[in-house]
Amino acid sequence: MKDLNPFNGVVPFVFHRIVSDKISSWEDIDEELFKRIIEHIGNQGVTFCNNHNKDKKKWLLTFDDGLSSDYKIVFPILQQSDLKATFFLITNRIGQPGYLTWSQIKEMSKYGMCFGSHSLSHRPLIELTQSEVRKEMEDSKQYIEQKIGKLVNAFSFPYGDWTSKHINLASEVGYSYKCLSHHGVINCRSNIIPRNSINSSMGWSKILKLMEPSLSIKMQWQLRISLRNL
Repeated sequence: MKDLNPFNGVVPFVFHRIVSDKISSWEDIDEELFKRIIEHIGNQGVTFCNNHNKDKKKWLLTFDDGLSSDYKIVFPILQQSDLKATFFLITNRIGQPGYLTWSQIKEMSKYGMCFGSHSLSHRPLIELTQSEVRKEMEDSKQYIEQKIGKLVNAFSFPYGDWTSKHINLASEVGYSYKCLSHHGVINCRSNIIPRNSINSSMGWSKILKLMEPSLSIKMQWQLRISLRNL
């Protein structure tokens, strides 16, 4: 059977802030540890902007929030490794202290980095009306597309909160890939994307187990997904 999702079997990850000094948040990752992850990935990374994975590459890197470390730390490391990643932007925060600027985003896009939406405001979508959710998804998508001149085909749900109505609405708005925040491997039958979160509590051995999951771990992940009726 032909794969419906070209990224079938890829292991996806989500990062937030990469830091070169003191870790101050659970979501922070030390720069040296991040470099080790990138070294392990080598040239086996894909992004949502490719729309194919004919070479069957193994990993997909995503970054939520559009933080300034994406440009100052992540972007140079990715360029040195000839690796691309997908960055999800909170459009109302672009240009604010600690976040990317449009100039930085355009430069990153020019060099092949992929961009998706993380909503307008990062409000929990489950607390909003359906019309407010549509605005969060639709307006942010259009704004990013106008700024970088490229299609935005992926949406990352703020806080990982969602309902089936939100998934359907994201498809209506034009997102091919709907990114969540639970463990898993991409399934050929679904464009709902699990993502394995990397955080400051993890050492290299634990991260490596996520990057190279055993069959039993994959089965555990799939069971959890099934219980959530994905």
